[in-house]
Amino acid sequence: MGSAANAEVRAYIVAKLKEFGVEVEEQISRHLHGDNTIDEATSVIGRTAGTANTKAFALMAHFDSVPYGPGAADDGSGVVTLLETARALKAGPPLRNDIIFIFTDGEEAGEVGAQAFMRSARAEQVGLILNFEARGTSGPSLMFETSAGNGWQIRELARAKVHARASSLTFEVYKRIPFGTDFTSAKRRGLKGFNFAFIEHFSWYHTRNDTPEHLSLASLQNHGTYALGLARHFGNLPLDGDLTRPDVVYFNSLGPWLVYYPMTWSGPIAWTAAAVFLAMVILGLAREHVGIVELLGGMLALGLTAMVCALSTLVALAFVYGPRKLFVQYTTDITHLPDLVAFHHNTLYGWAFAALTMGVFIGCYQALCRRIRVESLAAGALAWWVVILAVMQRFLPGGGYLAAWPLLFAALGLTISFLRRPGAASTPSRVFMLGWLALPGILFLAPAYHVLLATVMIMTAPLLVLVIVLMLSLLIPQFPLMTSPNPWWLPAGALAVAFVMLALGVSSQGYTAERPRLNCLAYGLNFDTGRAAWFSSDEKLDEWTSRFLQPNGSRAKRGTIGEYLTGEEREYWKAPAPVAPYQGPQATLVSDTTRPEGREVTMRLAVPDRPLEVRVRLVSDNKVHWARVYDQQVPGGGKAWSINFRGFPAAGTDLKLLVDATAPLSLKVEARLLGLPSFPGLPPRPEHMAPEPNTIRRPWPFRSDHVFLIRTFDFPGEAAGLHHPR
Repeated sequence: MGSAANAEVRAYIVAKLKEFGVEVEEQISRHLHGDNTIDEATSVIGRTAGTANTKAFALMAHFDSVPYGPGAADDGSGVVTLLETARALKAGPPLRNDIIFIFTDGEEAGEVGAQAFMRSARAEQVGLILNFEARGTSGPSLMFETSAGNGWQIRELARAKVHARASSLTFEVYKRIPFGTDFTSAKRRGLKGFNFAFIEHFSWYHTRNDTPEHLSLASLQNHGTYALGLARHFGNLPLDGDLTRPDVVYFNSLGPWLVYYPMTWSGPIAWTAAAVFLAMVILGLAREHVGIVELLGGMLALGLTAMVCALSTLVALAFVYGPRKLFVQYTTDITHLPDLVAFHHNTLYGWAFAALTMGVFIGCYQALCRRIRVESLAAGALAWWVVILAVMQRFLPGGGYLAAWPLLFAALGLTISFLRRPGAASTPSRVFMLGWLALPGILFLAPAYHVLLATVMIMTAPLLVLVIVLMLSLLIPQFPLMTSPNPWWLPAGALAVAFVMLALGVSSQGYTAERPRLNCLAYGLNFDTGRAAWFSSDEKLDEWTSRFLQPNGSRAKRGTIGEYLTGEEREYWKAPAPVAPYQGPQATLVSDTTRPEGREVTMRLAVPDRPLEVRVRLVSDNKVHWARVYDQQVPGGGKAWSINFRGFPAAGTDLKLLVDATAPLSLKVEARLLGLPSFPGLPPRPEHMAPEPNTIRRPWPFRSDHVFLIRTFDFPGEAAGLHHPR
């Protein structure tokens, strides 16, 4: 946001829409937040007119990217999807409703462009909205979020026959994750709609490897199928009425087919599953297939086996992740990733942990089957399903189906099995029947594990493999047949597969251009002192950063960087740097007038170096009564007063202040730029290294490849003239 590259992308979008014959306008927004931060963003709005518009159908994607990578997936994929949809719609028959294409700016800075659109009168014209995102570079595009009262939306999503990958469980999980997208602003505005994203290969997300070459064309095609298909479907439906209907439970069944039913049905379905389980237990006790003690033993067996599987996975995770890194992450903040080394193999490791769990689980149950009857082990395991169903119904009602239907079918299978006489030998047909009735659980849980693995990733693997434990618990009656004639071939084979997969991952964790080593190097220049410095938040220096922070082989030193980042008192790796030819912040006095209420000073602020962000701080013993910028009144304050510009205009801006006339006025202007300066003798970053993205180690006050320029201006009170830099 605010960069020259951002302006180029915006111009390209405008040109393409005009080429397609789409009406285009640019929406410039300058919004003041409560913390005296002003965001400036310019979004692009396109519109095609309908034949008998009710309300518009809108598609949204953001064209800004993070400064750590090109943003081909996030969110170039969404931009391309909207552009190609616009082209296809203009080439086809006209739709009933208007179609609005919203290309937002500043999503990465906090949904700036989306919030501006939602504050405008244009949002009143929208009946339904789609948002397209990416949190990776591959994988199926998932409809992972919708709005409240979604009954009508989900029904029409199914009728549109775009075969969307969707689950109310995914929506329930996402609601509890502290992240947002432009769709968050749409929901806050009260709009109905859907949010789509593909999320696999997270390790390239927000990095320099988020390039067109790494973007999955299949994922892009998924986006396009949804966008065009849903535009044609909803573009011909009346959208001007009340679209709110009671929420529904929804999920994919065989393949992409979407099943949905009212959320109010989930309770009766859960009670039915629990009743079938209870009937199974009563029948099993009555016909002496199970005993009370054995049933409790079966429950205890699954609980202990699950713990062993989780602990085994924890040990394996520590092996591939690094014990110290894992411990620090678990004991501080699990969302603060230390690096991305293991995440390059997230899918490989995730399924290795699944194979490990399979081997441990079946091995444990082979031993248990010699002491407890298989029927008791299976029935005791299903008791845990009842507990999980109750918990999900209470806390994740949209995901209760994931426990209800497997429990219902598995309990029904054991009930039928208990109709045979006690002591009768198991027959292949009986085992086959139980296998078929366990199939719904496998069809639900295996895809759920894959999606959850991509969502919460391997750092949650010790908990995530409990999904595999539950899936295997449905197959306990099949274990004697599956493992004959040798009871240990299956667990041994599963463990061997797990070890091979783990070994493949660990052996390929070396640093390459595809899996770069991440490091941090920033530059600061203080125009007041004439000094410059390199600094880094890395724990250890590598062979590249040491060239800057250990010049001429000197000993690396740590020091504070408050001279370049005001108020930052922690110590980092730091070394003197050459002074780069930046022009730095500039302030020209426009007017200086003394009034009865105080001194009114107007200055022209400019930073020719095209910063991403500019902050102006009051540093003298004075008071700002109020400030004005972009014709907006900004609250004042004492010596801690400041104003922050995100998306600072290239031409600069005027800032007017009312301050005390009897006190000196000094302002410190801080600018944050992207891109390190180059100097003779200092090498560029090697191909096997990359600047750390914002997906790791979030608490630091600066990021790699950022430049911080700082200059103080004194305004002694002359009626005219230039700034007075120190």
